[in-house]
Amino acid sequence: MAQRTVRCGCGADFPIPAIPPATLHCPRCGERLTFASAAGGAVRVREDVREPVRPLPPRNPYYPLVLLCGAGLLIAAGLVALTIHYSVKERSLSPIADEGIRARQRPPKEEEPLISIRAIPPTPELPPPPLPAPPPAPKEAPKVPPTPPGRARDLGIHANLAGLVSTALRLSGRIDDARDLQALVVRDHEELSELDDRNVRPDCFNPGDEIVGFAAVGLDPQRPELLAEAIREWLSEARPGALVLATVRRDAQKRTLTFWFPDLDPALLQKLPPAGRKVPK
Repeated sequence: MAQRTVRCGCGADFPIPAIPPATLHCPRCGERLTFASAAGGAVRVREDVREPVRPLPPRNPYYPLVLLCGAGLLIAAGLVALTIHYSVKERSLSPIADEGIRARQRPPKEEEPLISIRAIPPTPELPPPPLPAPPPAPKEAPKVPPTPPGRARDLGIHANLAGLVSTALRLSGRIDDARDLQALVVRDHEELSELDDRNVRPDCFNPGDEIVGFAAVGLDPQRPELLAEAIREWLSEARPGALVLATVRRDAQKRTLTFWFPDLDPALLQKLPPAGRKVPK
């Protein structure tokens, strides 16, 4: 059937699309098209009546399950039939394979002659070895006096500590106690002079030396107690292994000595003057 066309008042011809006539418009001028009959009245166009959709028949939910079970039973029956068929049928092996599988007979084993072995005599029991003698008791090592280098170092450390304490006593006004410690310094240097090797004598506080500086504190002629308090405070807080620099006047010349104290003599520290005015930092 040929498709029908319609002509608009503007002169445009176009095919009638499959839409309701009420919504038909000219694609050229956009005006709505109206249809008229031969008598001059409006044309009533009946829209297509769609055929209602028929409902599907009721579904059987167990139908696919029944099909699957039936297919499974058929496959299982076929496998069982094949198994029975091939198990009942006797399979003949080729003679080559049968010959390879057949066990071979071993050659007869030759009996080895038995060799008689004489009885081994029992081993005589040996007496147990004697116990080792206990080691001799260690003999006490004789007390060896310290070597000259070690003794010279100890004398120098003692002279330095005695010189510091005597300086603190002298600057604090205790002249008699300072003289007693100066005597210890003289005795230490006498023992140092008795050593054969003069190269081992350390550079330490000598008799007649005058300390004019200790650490960061110098000697103030107007206030000598400040230097005495600095020496006393440092010695009271010092621990074994302490190190400090001191400036001494020897033969009208100033020298800087390093005082190292691996240990401090408590007897000399007890002679320090009592605490006085704190040294300003």
